[in-house]
Formats: sequence, C-alpha cells, structure tokens
Amino acid sequence: MKGIIVFVFVSLFLLSLGAQATGECRGVIPFNASLLKQFGLGSEFACVYESPGLIDNAVLSFYSEEKVGNKLISSNSILLSLDDIKSGIGIPSIIKLETGLYQVLWDYPNGVDVIELMLVDSELYFKRAMKEMRLPFSVEADEVNSIVLFNDAIRSEGLLFSKVSGFEVFNKNSLKLKAGDIYAVVSVGKAFLYYGAAKHSKAKCCLIKGDVVKVLEYRSGFLKISYMAKNGKHLTGWVDLSSVI
Repeated sequence: MKGIIVFVFVSLFLLSLGAQATGECRGVIPFNASLLKQFGLGSEFACVYESPGLIDNAVLSFYSEEKVGNKLISSNSILLSLDDIKSGIGIPSIIKLETGLYQVLWDYPNGVDVIELMLVDSELYFKRAMKEMRLPFSVEADEVNSIVLFNDAIRSEGLLFSKVSGFEVFNKNSLKLKAGDIYAVVSVGKAFLYYGAAKHSKAKCCLIKGDVVKVLEYRSGFLKISYMAKNGKHLTGWVDLSSVI
C-alpha cells in the first residue's frame, strides 16, 4: 500500500511538472495561438506554435526564465513548415548542449539535419548547419557509412536566428564536405561521370551499381570521387550525389 501511495505521489508530481511546462508556453505565446510542441532547456524553454497570422509556417520561439517573468530571447517564423509539423515528419528535437549551444535537430530514416545556434549578448545567432546522409550500403563494417555536409558560413555581421531559413542554410550550394576517409557504393544501375560539378559536363564513361568509390569533395549536389577499376585504371571525376544515397 505504501508503495502504491509513493507511486501515485511521484506520478502526480511528474504530471504537475508537465502542466507547469505547458503553462510556461501557454503564458508567453499569443493568446489565440495553438501550441504544437514545447521543450525544456534548463533555464530556457522553446515553444513551437501555430499563429493565426501565418498560413505556411509554424513559429519557433526561445524564452529565458527570469525572476520577474519569462523573457523572449528570439523568435523565427520562416524555419518550420506548418504542414510538416502537423503531419509529424518535420517536428524537430531541440536541446541545449553542455557547450551552451542550442541544437534544432530533425531525425529522418535516411539521415539527420541539424542547426546549431549560439547565444551572444542576449541575441540568438546561427552558428552552423549540418546534414548527415546515411549511405544505403557499407563498404566494410569499420568504414564510414554516412556523408556529412555542413554550412558554417556566418555573415560578417552575424545571422540572427529570426532570419534563419532552412532553405538557405541547407541549400546545396552552401554546403561543404566534412573531411575524412569516406567510401561509398554506387546504388543505381548506372552512375555517369562528369568532368565537373555540372550536368552539362557529362563524360562518356560511367560506374555501375556496386562499384566502390572514395569521396574527395562535395560541390552543389555533386561528389568528386576516385575509383580504381579492375584493370588497374584509376578514374577521377564527379558523380551526382543521388547515385550513392
């Protein structure tokens, strides 16, 4: 009986914490907004909500807990698609790292997208974005089986979180390859080689499904690769990223 009482007490305590967290967002977002998701971040918290004034996007706002009340840190209305949030496929996780950085993370079956934010003088800024694409084939058990692209290009004046657009920070022309020994396997029937990172530079030769390539560079949706043919001939060229993921 005592155990049951303790269990009920703990359950009610946890529920009260959840209600308190809900109250935090309910008390700061517009009164006519619909709360979609909330995240506790220690002395801060984040709220995702639908605003009546927006049709296509959800709002993501960060707040700090102050002695005199909760204070808005920053708000963004161009990052999250409302349709994606409501369908369940575009709901990110938001965490605060020990380094003090904030992460907005989308975990998909074939990869992960991450945006990192930093708080400077009470302003929230973009630090970098990363896109990890899990490769469908593994060369060997101990080989890297993912391709990681990142965008750490911060404007000289800094990019405020309120102006961060997923289309912009994950734009294929803004991403760079994270250095390392990366091997990939051609996953399509034919992967044409290109002389450069452009569709109009197609070469006559191609790789076939199952060929193992070393990834050297990324540019605008293309990978620069090297390939050692069975006859000992060494090929270097560019392939479409989609041919290995």
